[in-house]
Amino acid sequence: MRTKLIGAALWAMSALSAFAHPHGDGTPDEGSPLGRFISAVLPFVMIGLLLYWYLRKAQNSPRAKQTEDYMARHQAHLDKAERHQENVERSLERIASALEKRNSDGASKN
Repeated sequence: MRTKLIGAALWAMSALSAFAHPHGDGTPDEGSPLGRFISAVLPFVMIGLLLYWYLRKAQNSPRAKQTEDYMARHQAHLDKAERHQENVERSLERIASALEKRNSDGASKN
């Protein structure tokens, strides 16, 4: 289904871009100004609408909700890592103070 949709979108974009080129043997001044404007702008408007539709569909998909769940898990992991880092720093400070105390006690005995 997805490949059919992508194929249809690519076909539509190529067909719409063909409308932007002048057809026939006449000069570019032939036709009404409104017709020329529509044939020049319509492909870009259609591509914009297709892109807008695709992005809105992607934003509302279940995969977007999975991304929100992933970000929540990622934030929880970062919080846990930060708490672990604080625990390690406290442990290292206790070890450093114990070593300083031991060195100062050893230096006073000698």
